[in-house]
Amino acid sequence: MRYLLKILTYTAITFATIIIHLLVASLFYYPFNHIHVVYIALLWLLLYTGSSIALWVAVVLSFFLELFVTTPFGVNTISLVGSLMVVSWFLLNVLTNRSITTVLSASLMGLVLYRLFFLIILSVVINLARSQGWPGKEMIINMIWEILLSAASLALIYFVSSRFIKRLNPAYVNVSARPRL
Repeated sequence: MRYLLKILTYTAITFATIIIHLLVASLFYYPFNHIHVVYIALLWLLLYTGSSIALWVAVVLSFFLELFVTTPFGVNTISLVGSLMVVSWFLLNVLTNRSITTVLSASLMGLVLYRLFFLIILSVVINLARSQGWPGKEMIINMIWEILLSAASLALIYFVSSRFIKRLNPAYVNVSARPRL
């Protein structure tokens, strides 16, 4: 029963994240409509849980997100899951503390990797299909806006939530590791 409740909770969070992402993309004005709510939610889940559950949620979430994009099927999923795997390894082995600079650098690195994977896979698909229509410099400008605004949003969300959630507060970790006299 507890396992079923956990699955239902993750399913509800998945659909809520997709709805919020679609609302942000359609209702906000120009640079702010490029905030990638799905990546922010997945990276926050990865930071919060510290386990691979975020990667499995990413597979399901990106599959449903593929229904609303115009790129070939699978490009976003492979890019999203691949970049989250790299960020997960990086957070586990390199950036072990959970400070705001760690979150900012991990989100910047993850979003740059996501868009780099996306461009590489999209260029392979375009070349294999022998189709015309590389998006051009407007896409690169939109990607830069997405990377900057999404990283700043995640850093702000992490900063606010670290004040309320003890697990995310790096000062809590330092206090408990200090020897008592």
